[in-house]
Amino acid sequence: ATSNGSAISGSDYTAQSGQLTWSDGDMSDKYFDVLITNDSTPEDAETFTANLSGASGAILGSPSSTTVTITDNAQYLKGDINADGVVDLVDAILPLQILTQTNVQGNITLTGDVDGDLNIGMAEAIYALRSVAGLILPPGTVISAGQIWMDRNLGASQVATSSTDPLAYGDLYQWGRLADGHENRTSLTTTTLSSTDDPGHGSFILTDFFNDDWRSPKNDNLWQEVSGINNPCPPGFRLPTEAEWETERASWNTNNSAGAWESPLKLVVAGYRSDYNGTLSNTGSNGNYWSSTIWEGSSANSGGYSHYLGFDSGAVMSSAPRSQGFSVRCIKD
Repeated sequence: ATSNGSAISGSDYTAQSGQLTWSDGDMSDKYFDVLITNDSTPEDAETFTANLSGASGAILGSPSSTTVTITDNAQYLKGDINADGVVDLVDAILPLQILTQTNVQGNITLTGDVDGDLNIGMAEAIYALRSVAGLILPPGTVISAGQIWMDRNLGASQVATSSTDPLAYGDLYQWGRLADGHENRTSLTTTTLSSTDDPGHGSFILTDFFNDDWRSPKNDNLWQEVSGINNPCPPGFRLPTEAEWETERASWNTNNSAGAWESPLKLVVAGYRSDYNGTLSNTGSNGNYWSSTIWEGSSANSGGYSHYLGFDSGAVMSSAPRSQGFSVRCIKD
C-alpha cells in the first residue's frame, strides 16, 4: 500500500493497495502501479512511501518499504509571471505591484518563479528587467554582432561541433514556404507550382528556366517580419534581413567559411538543394542562408529572387531563385 509523505494522495498521486502473490518456487519480481497526477503547476520534488505488510505464509525481508520521489515535469518559462509566453516589462512590474501592495493589473501565476521559493517577488522583478535589457539570453540562443540569434539552423539536432557537422546542417527551405515537410533534405519532389501561400503538401517544388519561384503568382510578403504569413521561425523570431546578415558578416575575422564558423553563430557548410532536379549540392563546402529581403533587380527573372548570404572560399550577399533550398537561421525580433 501507499502512504503520504510530502506528496498527498488525491492531488499528487492516486493511493494504491492490494495483494501481491508468489506461488511456491516463484522467484520473479512483482509490482503494482501508482498513477502520478500530471498538472501544470511548478512544484518541488515530493515523496510518498510504498509499503509491503501483512505477509501470509512468508516472512517479509528488509527493506519492506521504499520512498518514491515525484519530480516536476511542468514546462514553463522562467520569469514569465503572467504566463503569456514571453518575458517582458509587464513581468517586472507585476512583482513590484505585489511587493508594494498596490492594485495588481494583470494575471499572476507561479509558472514564472525564478528562485524555487514558489513566491513572486523581487527576484522575479530583477530577472525580468535583466531579460528585457538583454542581459539574460533565452534558451537556445547566442549573441552575435549585437543581435540575439538561434544557436543552430532550423531543423538541426544540435549546435555545430564543426563547420561540417552533419547533425548541425538542418533543413533546406524554399524561400517563403512553411515548415510543411518540403524542407527535409530528402523530401519528395513535384513539378507542379503552387497558386497559394500553402501548397498543401510537403514536396519540394521543382522549377525550370522560366520560373524562379515555387509560387505562381509570387507573393513578396511570405517571410516579412515576425508576423510574416509563412514565418518558419519560433515565436518571437524571424528571418534576418539582408542588412542584418551584412552586419553579421562584417563581424567575422575572415570573409569566408572559416570566418562563418568562427562566429558565435557557428554557421555551417550545409550546401543547398537544386530547384531543377532536387539534388543536394556542395554539402560540406558551401553555406547558403536565406534573408527576408526580396531582390528588386532588373533581370527578367528578378521577380522570383530573394537575397541570401553565401560563403565558401569567400563570402558575399547575393540573390537566388526562391525555389532553391537554402538554410535558415532565425534572429530575435
